[in-house]
Parts: sequence; structure tokens; C-alpha cells
Amino acid sequence: SGCVNVSELVVAVLAADPDALRAPAEPLSVILDAAGLEVRGEHAGRAGSEWLTPAERFHRMRREMNEQVYGFSDCCHDAFAVVEDAFRAGVDDTRQVTAALAHDRVAEAFARHEMSFAGPHSRRAADMLDEFAQDLLEEARGSDAAAVWYVRALALEGLGRAVEAEAAARSALRADAAHQGALEELATYAEERGDAAAALDLLRRAGVPGGDPQSVRLATITAAATVPKVGRNDPCPCGSGRKFKACCLDRPRLDEDLRFAWLLTRAVEYVRGPGRRDRVAHLAAHALGAAGSDAHPMERGMADPRLHELALFDEGMIDGYLAERGPLLPAADRDLAESWAGCRLALLEALDAPQDGRLRVRDTGGGDELTLLVGDETECAAGDFLLGHVLPHGDALRLAPAWVRVPVELRDAAREMAGGDTAACDWAEWFGSAEAPAAAELDPEE
Repeated sequence: SGCVNVSELVVAVLAADPDALRAPAEPLSVILDAAGLEVRGEHAGRAGSEWLTPAERFHRMRREMNEQVYGFSDCCHDAFAVVEDAFRAGVDDTRQVTAALAHDRVAEAFARHEMSFAGPHSRRAADMLDEFAQDLLEEARGSDAAAVWYVRALALEGLGRAVEAEAAARSALRADAAHQGALEELATYAEERGDAAAALDLLRRAGVPGGDPQSVRLATITAAATVPKVGRNDPCPCGSGRKFKACCLDRPRLDEDLRFAWLLTRAVEYVRGPGRRDRVAHLAAHALGAAGSDAHPMERGMADPRLHELALFDEGMIDGYLAERGPLLPAADRDLAESWAGCRLALLEALDAPQDGRLRVRDTGGGDELTLLVGDETECAAGDFLLGHVLPHGDALRLAPAWVRVPVELRDAAREMAGGDTAACDWAEWFGSAEAPAAAELDPEE
């Protein structure tokens, strides 16, 4: 960065030489100037060089991110600054702040920024955002109110209050029927409710491209769904206890395998969401450390499905998913997700090759022989050892998709870990160790 904290510099000097700054020494400013350093606030850097304080680096990084992710121009940056100042110092002019919040994608950038950079304090940040939005709503009028309601929806989602967040997003849409952010949020909630057709329609209204992963997923679900042969006044086959006409009449049924995969995907998307992805990045940091890689933990975490499942099951985030999204889930999906709670990584020995979508294995932890449902892409042979999550699927068991084949040289370590209550971060390190260069390939001088 090219700068140092002045206080830390003085402490370091005194630690090296306790008499360095005893009177009659020159004033600190003179000493720093003589060393060719210039001071800005609490930091010093080489005079004449283009150095930045940590705060300046942060603001530059955020500015660049807003331009890349949200397409900000100068007017967007100005509006963002108005909102941020009001959030920090209090609202003097409600109309000015709500207008700034409604400018382009400022509301989304501001709310996601506040929660994403809060780290472990993301819920506190979400609570402050909710209070901020409620204060603005007292005077917000017309279409500008949509942005305020949208910020409140994101804040409530960050607090785990999904039903209230959905209601806030609907309020945003009532204020502005074309509000892109509200349409996208409502699409997520419609998907959680099992209404793929409605979710897809909301994404299309929001202008989301057809090639977007969520759009592709919803289109696949919609095309595969069938209408159950049930009378309108009969109990709904989803198990809700309501009449079919008042429940799932407009939600065609899915093949059980596809329903399982869809629910697992939604749970993983929850793990990857703002305010929660830090936990995946934490696991990624453990994996990268063991692998000796300097890759970015967040990028690795978002791209590695093994870490997603590790966070969801071994880290226990499935419980958070059920607590926050459970009220939205159809009864059958909620029951299925509840059956996954408590699942942990298992070391499995394949007893033969997969046949007709089934694989016989022996669980090395308890010695039980199991028959698992597996995907068509699953390839292994008798004697292979697999590390993966075994998830209930109705009366059957299914191998979750992010399983890995265990190399012979790592089987003993995996067997020992699978036999105990191994923490998710330890498994992440095991994944990293499996990727590390072999000792013989390392430079002896490194």
C-alpha cells in the first residue's frame, strides 16, 4: 500500500530503541519529514509517491466494484454518497435521500455493500438498514418509495425474516411495478415456494437474460412439471392439508429426483447468499492454506460445490435455511430438508460399479451396507473410496452431487477423520491437502 500507521511506526521505533525519542529529540513531524515521509491523518507514506491510506484504498476499491457490478457513472457515485452520508450522520432532507436511493441501482449497491462488508456483524448492519428504511418510509412518496421498500426487503432478508422481506418486496412493486430489484427478490421467494412458473415470469419482467443460471433452472423445472390427477376439492398431494384448488393447482408436480435436486440447489444458493457467503470463504481459506495456494478465498468459496455442501451440512447452515426459509417451503420440501439436518460427510467404499442409477457402498464409519441413488454421471469402480454426503430421499438414500474419489494415499487420513466428529474447517483442509503438490515435487529450498 506504500503507507504505515504513524502510531504503529512510533511504537516500532521505541521497541527497537527506547531512547530514540527522548528529549531533546526533534518533533515527530520533523523526523518524519527528514525521513522523506508525508503524513495524511494517522498514516504516513513516501513523499512524492502515489500512496493511499487504508480508507482511501477501500473507497477506491468500492468505487471500482460499483462501476463493474452495478454500472455506476459519476451521477450514481454522487447519489450513493448522499445516501451513505445520511445513513452515517442522519437524514436532514428525506426527499433528497429517497431520490438518491431511487437513482439507477444505488439502493441495491448501498444495501448489499453495508451487509457484505460488515462481516460477522452483518445482522447488526441489516438491523440498522431496516431502521434507516423505516425512517425514510414515513415521508417517502410515489415511485421513490419503491427503492426504500426494496432496501427494507434486503435488510429483512439479511435478518432472516423471509416472509416479511417478501411482503416488503411486494410493497416496492406496488410503488413501482417495474422495479427490477423487487422483481428479482420476489422471483427468489416464488422459487422457494415451489412456484417455478411465477418465478420465471418475474425474472423475465425484470429483464434477466434467459441464459442466467436461475432462469435456465426455472425453465427446466417448468418444462418438466406435470399436473397431478387430483380433484379441485381434494386434499392437495403436497401434504399441506389444504384443498388442491387453494394450494398447488397452479404448481404442477415434479419427478421426485428433480424435486430433490431443485431443493438442494435452493439450499446451496442460500449458503452462497450475501451475509452468509463469508462462512464459505472461511472454509475456502482453510482449503487454500493447506493447498499452499494464494487464490482469493471468496472466489474459491463461491466456485467450489464441495465447500457449499460442507457449509450446508457439516457447518450446520441447513438449520439456518430451515429457520429462515422454512415458512416459505411447500410442506413436502420442508419435510425433505428437515431430514437432511444432521447429515455429515461419510467415507464410503464402493462395492460395485453404479447400475441403473444405484450404487452399493459400505459406510466405513459404521460398516453398514447401503444402496444409494446416484446421478448418471457418477463413475466409480468396486474398491473405490468416495467421500460425500448421504441424504435421505423419501424411503431411499441419495449421494449428494459434490462427492469426491479419495486417492489411495489419503484414505487413512480420511478414514480417521470420518470416524470422529470432524469440524467442517478440518475437512476443508483435507480437501486442500489433496490438491497440494507432492512433497517430492517441491523445491528443497522453499
